[in-house]
Amino acid sequence: MSELPVWNKAASELLAQFLRTGTGEVFLALLSASRPGLMVGTETLEATALRAREVAGYENCFREILRMATPPLDETATKTDTFHDIDDESKWEGDRPKD
Repeated sequence: MSELPVWNKAASELLAQFLRTGTGEVFLALLSASRPGLMVGTETLEATALRAREVAGYENCFREILRMATPPLDETATKTDTFHDIDDESKWEGDRPKD
């Protein structure tokens, strides 16, 4: 199996831009509308279970397209300490953090 191409922040931004266009909105609407129905007529229990897995797979694919339009987190960004260390008494005045 060949290696999958890399999906990066630039690709995510381009996909997000496309999805915000009129064509992108139509694409999402048509893709969403083409979701297979859960039940078609009278089916056996096995056919219903199979259809449920098809619907779940389709929904996962749709979610993945939307997830891919969200740029990945910048792993090189430094983490900032937004909360005071609860065990560091010097950062607290009673039950309130020092400013």
